[in-house]
Amino acid sequence: MNGFGISYTRLRIIQAYLKETGNFMLNDLAKTVKAQLYERVSSPLLGVFTISWFAWNYRFVLVIVSSMPVTEKFTYIDNSLFNSYQNIFLHGTLYPLLTTLSLIFIYPFPAKFVYEFWRKRQRELKEIQQRIDDETPLTREEARELRHETLNTRLEFEQELERRSGEITQLKGAIKELQSREKTGVDRPPKKSTKAAPTKAVETNSMLDENQIQMLQKIASREGIPKQHLIFSSGSDKILSEYNLGELEEKGYASEHFEDRLEGNSVFATHTGRSYLINHARNNNHARDDNPPLP
Repeated sequence: MNGFGISYTRLRIIQAYLKETGNFMLNDLAKTVKAQLYERVSSPLLGVFTISWFAWNYRFVLVIVSSMPVTEKFTYIDNSLFNSYQNIFLHGTLYPLLTTLSLIFIYPFPAKFVYEFWRKRQRELKEIQQRIDDETPLTREEARELRHETLNTRLEFEQELERRSGEITQLKGAIKELQSREKTGVDRPPKKSTKAAPTKAVETNSMLDENQIQMLQKIASREGIPKQHLIFSSGSDKILSEYNLGELEEKGYASEHFEDRLEGNSVFATHTGRSYLINHARNNNHARDDNPPLP
């Protein structure tokens, strides 16, 4: 214990508390000072005033950063730059302050007018450019390219539509088959038919191969299909697809007609072609009836 009756441990605790409190106060004070300085520096008034002051007193700055001896600097500043209190007040405070107020309060008005005028001129130039582009006709090459892109887009759409339609048809068939199985409860093999297949249908089926039959079915599934789309969608071999189409037209199963909206030929199925498909389907049904699946 010391002369005041305070133990050494308690004294150390008090010192640590005072030290911690002092550090906290110093940190708080430092943060406050930094915040105030940041607010002052970020203020437009202080920033513009600083720039204005350096602009009015650039000779003073050059003298300070020059390699002249210190005594000569002071002598030159006192005798040439700030040789009177009036000069110190004018160049050190009044002129920079007036410049600052002018930049803050007066400059925004002409700047706003100039910016608005410039933006209007830019809009007028864009309108003129758009009007000229709209009035300029397309060249033959551009028109041909545009038609080609339009046709390709339509072909892609038709291919996707055809694929979706096929999927929908398959799903509907599967649903009907499942519903029929649920009603009957068992899968019954088809009855064997004693009816002989028509001789004419067999003879007709032998006239076309499988690729030609598929192409004829595709033609008959819609009213007019673009020839180019039919060729590209019938297989990777373009020559073979053109040959198959020629065979169908030669035998009277399909015909071509020019359409203005497509600027090309469309292929249509004839009555003979549809009759062939009907006979082909009947012949396949008879073949399935004659060869039922084994139990």
